[in-house]
Amino acid sequence: MCSIHLCWCIFEQARTVIYSKIALSNIVSANANAYKWDENEALCEGTWGGGSLHHAVFVCAYKENVDVLRDTLLSIATQKGHATSYARAHIGVCLCMEAREGEESQSKANNLAQVLQDKFAWMDIQYHPDKLPGEIQGKCSNLQWAIKSSGSRIGAGCLVTCCDADSMFDPFYFSSVSAKVVELGAAAFSTIFQPTIMHFLNAFEQTHTVRASSIVTSVYFAASLEDALLKSLPYSTFTISSDLLERINGWDPDYLNDDWHTGTKAFVALPDSAQIVHMPFPVVNCGVDADNWMDSFVARWKQAKRHALGVEEFCYLLQMLPLCHRKLQQEAHLSGNSCRTMFSMYTRFTRLLLLVASVHFRLALIIPCAAAMSSIVIGVRIDYHFGTDGDFPVYSEDAATFMSPACHPAFMWNTCLVLLSTLIPMSEAAIAVCMVQHLQAVGRIGQTSSLPWWARSSASLFLYNFTSITIGLLPVVFGSSLAEILAIFKVALWNKRSFEFFVAPKVKDALGS
Repeated sequence: MCSIHLCWCIFEQARTVIYSKIALSNIVSANANAYKWDENEALCEGTWGGGSLHHAVFVCAYKENVDVLRDTLLSIATQKGHATSYARAHIGVCLCMEAREGEESQSKANNLAQVLQDKFAWMDIQYHPDKLPGEIQGKCSNLQWAIKSSGSRIGAGCLVTCCDADSMFDPFYFSSVSAKVVELGAAAFSTIFQPTIMHFLNAFEQTHTVRASSIVTSVYFAASLEDALLKSLPYSTFTISSDLLERINGWDPDYLNDDWHTGTKAFVALPDSAQIVHMPFPVVNCGVDADNWMDSFVARWKQAKRHALGVEEFCYLLQMLPLCHRKLQQEAHLSGNSCRTMFSMYTRFTRLLLLVASVHFRLALIIPCAAAMSSIVIGVRIDYHFGTDGDFPVYSEDAATFMSPACHPAFMWNTCLVLLSTLIPMSEAAIAVCMVQHLQAVGRIGQTSSLPWWARSSASLFLYNFTSITIGLLPVVFGSSLAEILAIFKVALWNKRSFEFFVAPKVKDALGS
């Protein structure tokens, strides 16, 4: 079992390296073309279609730094497209605040609206009341309240984007989504548009453990968007048409994960056509940044425990499978194409379920498998050095043979697997360096004169990232595994009403990092 789990991890890591490289190439190419179009106004007018499309952006904020929130709004206000002021003509913004934050929330939102409201087509502020019946604290309940309260702002065909308070958008993201909607035609109304998410906004201030986590998460998610084997799910910040949003009945206020649950609900609503489309225009946000490394570690651990609760989607998918089957069975009966339709649906379902299992159950098995393998190795070594009977029941070999210089094949096999699983993160560190350098090159991060010495060349940046991986990978991996184990038991037993939403500390000035 341990060998199978190791092979599974190596397979996933290898796929991550390959597909993240493809994602990065698409990002670089898309940005190069976008800036070329921006320089040629006539070409821009023809390329960025969807001039009649409008966006509604819902920015969720709770105990967020006002400077970070301002920078996010400015990244939306400075969007480029065919119009002179694209945001003023095509983008409305709703600040989704939490009433439980108190007067500070109102003061913060009112000051931002007073300064920035003229930069958008419209700007609303909504305050989500705390502890409404049937709700859980989190983005889902906040978003659903804001959608209902600002529903008159969202017309048919409007594109709805939900984002975090520290989501810094690429200048061409919204116009590129509009162009993609025109390109897809009717298929756009069963599509979720997903930008690449990179946790590198404060890349030069992150501690080693947080940096290792940011590297692994950013590279893995970029890879999942180009993955040809498993289906992807939305993550953090994404765009969905108002038609699809209405079809899935918005966000469920009794669920914690707004992103993954939106993806699974879209599959249940449209099991034969719902899709995720990668928009290679990165949204950059912050990794955890506390006053010292210990506070950062604790904050990241609390954040990991919350993210691990996404395992709930595995149960949701299994519960909804009979509904999907019956729905497609009725539609296929009418169209006379039952076998092909059902096979397609079950294939898509399997790919989606394997993605959830790969993230949650694969991580949860790390601690049990590591403990099992360690106990076997330690037992063999103890018997080899101190045993008197010369017999240890491992692969039907005695300890001396198993630990011989020639190496028993099973021992050598597992040793090679462990070494390979630790070497692959070097490639992930190299891809992360390319991501950071790209963000620097297009002016998204690192635009100050006070960059650390190791960030001034690709070689030193790689060495520093590799150091972070070396130092932080074990705490990140075993911490994630423990969080997943706890989440599996908590989802089965927890009282959602008692859940307290934890906000990880962020940098004070996002764009200044």
